Amino acid sequence: MNYGLELIARARLGEADTNDALDGLWEVLINIDYVLQQAEKIHKGVILEN
Repeated sequence: MNYGLELIARARLGEADTNDALDGLWEVLINIDYVLQQAEKIHKGVILEN
């Protein structure tokens, strides 16, 4: 999350290309989505075991 916020700040300040910042944010969102999906699978597994 912090990396994503840093990308936004750098783009707004003109320190980073907007397209590069969007690409970086896309990667951050994909990583967050993956982690949430894995956590959901683990959570469902724990519920099914109990």
